[in-house]
Amino acid sequence: MKFKRLVKLFLLVPFLFSNTALADEQSAASLLKKVVAGLNNNSYKATAVYIRPSGMEAIDIEYSKGFERITSSNDSELQVIHTNGDEIKIYSANRSKQKHKGKIRFQPLKFFQAHQSRGLKSYQLFISKGYHQVAGRQSVRLSIISNTNDRYSYIYWVDLESQIILRHDVLDENGELIERMVFTSLSLNEIKSDESTHKIDIAELKTLKYNYAKKSISQAPVIGWLPPEFSLHSIESIAKANNKGSYERIIYTDGFAFIEIFTAEVGHEARMTRGQQLDAFHVYKGVSKTHTFTVEGQMPYGVLKKVGSNFQL
Repeated sequence: MKFKRLVKLFLLVPFLFSNTALADEQSAASLLKKVVAGLNNNSYKATAVYIRPSGMEAIDIEYSKGFERITSSNDSELQVIHTNGDEIKIYSANRSKQKHKGKIRFQPLKFFQAHQSRGLKSYQLFISKGYHQVAGRQSVRLSIISNTNDRYSYIYWVDLESQIILRHDVLDENGELIERMVFTSLSLNEIKSDESTHKIDIAELKTLKYNYAKKSISQAPVIGWLPPEFSLHSIESIAKANNKGSYERIIYTDGFAFIEIFTAEVGHEARMTRGQQLDAFHVYKGVSKTHTFTVEGQMPYGVLKKVGSNFQL
């Protein structure tokens, strides 16, 4: 089956393996380890473009040893800031700010590197032999390919000098390209994260705060079906600052991909193209005992729908 899967990818995306020789997993694992180390140590500024079925989006990125600020060029001029344990979203259009305090954030590559024995049950690691130019820099290609057609595959172009990811492609369950992020410029100038963090606390912004607290996984609601190799990772209770509107965030993983269930309607939306969810991120909305919940993740919509259909509060 694995061989058939690889043959299918060769046929569907010939660009993927052009001028490429598949190395052993030891070499790919070594590159993955360097990429993860770079996520902890690199500081840079970059401009990038997302290309999705729903359209293109230009973004500016500031990154410093885990601190990240992403500014969108869309009309809302949304800024998303990630710090230690917090996520802050600033909406310039209405001068408001959402602060998600203590939120567990997952970087899939970090998680995969830390749980390779588990992740390799569902995915295969490959590395390209040739070099590729992205944003004027030499890169090597790291591929994480799903063994089955119920989840996505990912291709990363990694800068040889800094191990920064210069481009990544997401392939759907059929091996077809559905999303691409590519750097158009990169500067390795040092960014001081403490200064960047200070700039986000603008007094005149209206603030809505959410507090996250970890719960025992023994308190998990009933779920009748999950994709193979997925299991419960953690549960968080979420409350607004006024302690109203409390709900839960339940997280499942296969060692790389994540499925999140929110036990309330939280306003998260997938991008729509001609009325369909065609991008990599999908949202399924369901009802259990009159309570609305959402199932979310970078997974095929049909998989999330099946998870939701077997979920009970």
